[in-house]
Amino acid sequence: MPFKVQSWEDYWELYSQLINYLIASNEELVVAELKEAQKYVNGFTDGWHDFKNEFERVVLSYRSRLTSEQLGLAEYLLMTLRQSLANR
Repeated sequence: MPFKVQSWEDYWELYSQLINYLIASNEELVVAELKEAQKYVNGFTDGWHDFKNEFERVVLSYRSRLTSEQLGLAEYLLMTLRQSLANR
């Protein structure tokens, strides 16, 4: 996979890249929901779990509207997030 996350800065850059891909595909509703999900991140572990849950819900809800590239990036981001939360 061409993606690589070594820091949270890398993670958020890829998340922004996903949003930009969706904007280019005119998926404004998905973009709005992903931006809303991001608001759950507040520095507390519960916020990260809420973000993960909402991110998963958005991807599952709109899976059929995502391109394979968008879906691959979203799944990579979710996998990275799950691994990080499992190690806390």
